[in-house]
Amino acid sequence: MQEIARLKDISPPFVEDRGFVKTRLMYQIALFKYFNKENNFDFFEASEDIPVSLRDIYVPLRLDKKDVGTINTSEDVEDIEGNEVAYFLREHQLLALSGLAGSGKSTLSKYLASSLSEQATNNEHFLMGRKLVLPIVLRELDFSAITSLNDLFLQWTKLFRETISYHFEKDFLDYYIENNWAIIIFDGLDELEQETSQKLTEWIIEYSSSLLVKDELQKTHIIITARPTGFSAIEKQLNQSSFKKLYIQPFNQTNRNF
Repeated sequence: MQEIARLKDISPPFVEDRGFVKTRLMYQIALFKYFNKENNFDFFEASEDIPVSLRDIYVPLRLDKKDVGTINTSEDVEDIEGNEVAYFLREHQLLALSGLAGSGKSTLSKYLASSLSEQATNNEHFLMGRKLVLPIVLRELDFSAITSLNDLFLQWTKLFRETISYHFEKDFLDYYIENNWAIIIFDGLDELEQETSQKLTEWIIEYSSSLLVKDELQKTHIIITARPTGFSAIEKQLNQSSFKKLYIQPFNQTNRNF
């Protein structure tokens, strides 16, 4: 696993609008509380009815540019290499993550939202910066009422502020996206109808082209997640875009002992 340089400054590298600073801090506090104080996984301590936090159970995923194919033995799993998502976010602005059911795609989305929103400084901040995370779970949206990516953002904003019990407006999200200090995650593309997933991919690719920058650190990232079958319908679209497709690798002993 390759090492990446830690950031010296994890704060937004631009002069923030005072009104948005307060909103950002409150949004991140609400995000962190939601993913750590509510029991989103229905896991409890064995002897007590105490919810287990996301940080307590999360095991970092390994990603690679190559699909490992068929795994025949336990030795094959131990030989697999890969890097964590922070490494690839330094290299690429747009990522498409492919993984089987249960491989950790949705958990990664929640973990990024939680860890980058934590007020106490943590390792992820020094790897990725204290960026604003938009964890968009696609299956929760009503696509019959969505005719554009702007509609999607508006619907998600309304839904998510109810979820985390904090009111914010879309212009707040736009501010950090346009200032290259956000991570937008479209989770579960494979859970949509094929026609819908293809149309959404078209919107995302067109939208992402306006966000592309050469700066290694100050950039808004877009992450798409899906099962391998979900990518088959949009493979041609992705190949003609700036998205880098990565494969979630199986866990080995190193992961389990993390």
